[in-house]
Parts: sequence; structure tokens; C-alpha cells
Amino acid sequence: MNALRTVYKKSLRELWRNRGRTVMVALSVAIGVLGVGLIVTTYDVLVTDLYRRYDAINPAEVEVIIVGGVQQEDLQGAGGPARRGRGAGAAPPTWRAIEMAPATGRASSSSRFL
Repeated sequence: MNALRTVYKKSLRELWRNRGRTVMVALSVAIGVLGVGLIVTTYDVLVTDLYRRYDAINPAEVEVIIVGGVQQEDLQGAGGPARRGRGAGAAPPTWRAIEMAPATGRASSSSRFL
């Protein structure tokens, strides 16, 4: 017990004699913990706010499910996502009516145009 008390007293004496270094180390650790906490909190707030704001604008999205899959031949002539401008005198695009159905399989009562 006496040896443990000696180590304890010596440690306290060293901390007291080097007050400046002790305070700087304690402040460095506190600032580091605070910085990591701020970074994690900011990331969480930004990501949560980003998803909330994105959902708030009700973005347009379509999920196309093709039963049986798509073969390479089915994609022949399909344009990519790039937009192509119309030249002078070109015919306007043709609109086709398509029937929209919800994921439950029930047919929609309204038609959308593509």
C-alpha cells in the first residue's frame, strides 16, 4: 500500500510542477474530442437533411420491371440517356399512350404519355 501511495503522490507532484504542459495536453485532448464530435454530428445532419429535402421536392422517378428480362435484341435501336437535338425540318417526336400500373399489379385508371 505504501508504494502505491508513493506513486500517486509523485504523479500529482509532477502534474503540479508541469502545470502548463498538463493544461496544454488536457486542452489538446478536449479540442480533438470536440472536433471529432462536430465532424460526426455535421455529417449526420447534412445527410439527414439532404435526404429529407430530396424527398420534399417529390422527385420524378420511374422503376421499370420487365417480366422475363430483356434480351440484347430488345435493345437494338434504343438511344442512350444522351439527348439528341432535332435538325431543321425534322418531324416532331411521336407520342405513344402507355398504361401505368402500380407495383401491386392493379391497372391505373389514367394513361400517361411517353
